[in-house]
Amino acid sequence: MRGIHMILVCVLLSSVLWRCSSRESRSIPDGIKQIMSDSSIQYDEIMHIEVYHDGFLAFYRNDSGLNAGFIRNASDGLKWIIGTGGAELDSEIGLSWTASNLVEVPIYFIFGVISDPDIAQVKTNKPDATLEKTAKIVTTNDGTRIWFVLFENPVNAPLDVIGLSKDGKILNEQ
Repeated sequence: MRGIHMILVCVLLSSVLWRCSSRESRSIPDGIKQIMSDSSIQYDEIMHIEVYHDGFLAFYRNDSGLNAGFIRNASDGLKWIIGTGGAELDSEIGLSWTASNLVEVPIYFIFGVISDPDIAQVKTNKPDATLEKTAKIVTTNDGTRIWFVLFENPVNAPLDVIGLSKDGKILNEQ
């Protein structure tokens, strides 16, 4: 009988812990929305949140297109650090991008939107074949495809951004 009581206590405790952790993870988007509002960041929608080092990289949409900001997760709460942006949401050529060297964080990345349905992969590359990376592509709830590449060091021009088909054919190169 004592064994059954211990099992019930364990099940109850794990259930409470699971609910607490679930509630906490669901509050991250709300916390980011609150800190963006408190920091007077104009946004229509947060499109994607990426965990990065000691905070979050938030991709958000407003009148100027797709933007990104870094929110630090500090012991006293979330803090808006810096934002950047301006990638087109629906580029005529099917692939938009902008680069950001946020030295204050530091975080260095390139991001944009894929509006050509035939583009299945995005790669970046310097003409000297350095910094060749494959982008992470995220499809949002409304079907928007955001892509981004994170770098360890600042990224300077020239840089090629290449949109590839499923079979590796170059569809767009900028």
